[in-house]
Amino acid sequence: MQKLTLTAEERQNVRFALRAHPNILEHVESLSQISRLPKSRLIDILHALSIDLDDAKTGRFVHQRHEAAEEHGIYDHPFSGALEYDIDIRLAGRDYRHTLIVDYMSTPEWPYFDAETQSERIALAGSMTSYHLSRRKRPSSEAAAPDARRIERRKKYPQTSEVRELFPEFFGQAFDDALFDRIDEEMLRDNATLRKAYANVIPLRSFSPSVTVEAQNVIDLVDQSLAAIGKAIRIAPCDGHWHPVMIDLNGDELDQELEFRSDAQSMEGAKYDLYWAIATDIQGKISDHLQND
Repeated sequence: MQKLTLTAEERQNVRFALRAHPNILEHVESLSQISRLPKSRLIDILHALSIDLDDAKTGRFVHQRHEAAEEHGIYDHPFSGALEYDIDIRLAGRDYRHTLIVDYMSTPEWPYFDAETQSERIALAGSMTSYHLSRRKRPSSEAAAPDARRIERRKKYPQTSEVRELFPEFFGQAFDDALFDRIDEEMLRDNATLRKAYANVIPLRSFSPSVTVEAQNVIDLVDQSLAAIGKAIRIAPCDGHWHPVMIDLNGDELDQELEFRSDAQSMEGAKYDLYWAIATDIQGKISDHLQND
């Protein structure tokens, strides 16, 4: 068997292909690690991610992603966050430690999960960052500053001054590259969390009342979601209409009112109507929780 060889350009294209896959952090600890991997490991990860070797080494894999990318508004970035660094700045011959906060909104170059459509999207990659430096300086100790930390994103960061265009050049290209690798890693983790949260949620947009099997999907969705918290639904008649009653898994009625009703003639029709409304409500609560998390 002929030994596989890769030119320097092909190897770099393979690295770009790996970075453009949303599951890459399942195989490396950090994006910077990709540049240090030997050829055999690069090929192994390509196979694990089901990326065609020829597409990767010729650059087609990344090029096809770019061609499929959608336009988006300048502020329409799906991911956002803030990173906090401890950095040392030399002034008048002495080192002082400051806190640097990098606030970002970003769109990755890899396909990301869109909660609104519950599908994978590819958009033109880009980001907006702002840098906030603490006004307070403290003498730098000999101990190394801790790694960057993910912190709560805010509209304003007290006791800091925003430093704009000149800041990246102040620390150099190496810091800039490492920063955007870290932002990409945070987006990869956020994306994986989002995909996991929706893994068992059936997209309601695909349901149709006229299709029996999909109606059953709605019922299964609600039953499984409620069973996970020890509850269930019973459909009951009330003054010429039907309404759902919340019960525990032993069948005992719970003191929890549900403001849904159905005027369907049959219990079967009412069950679908009511489960549809409950499923929509559950999914709305999940979306609100993810947005506020």
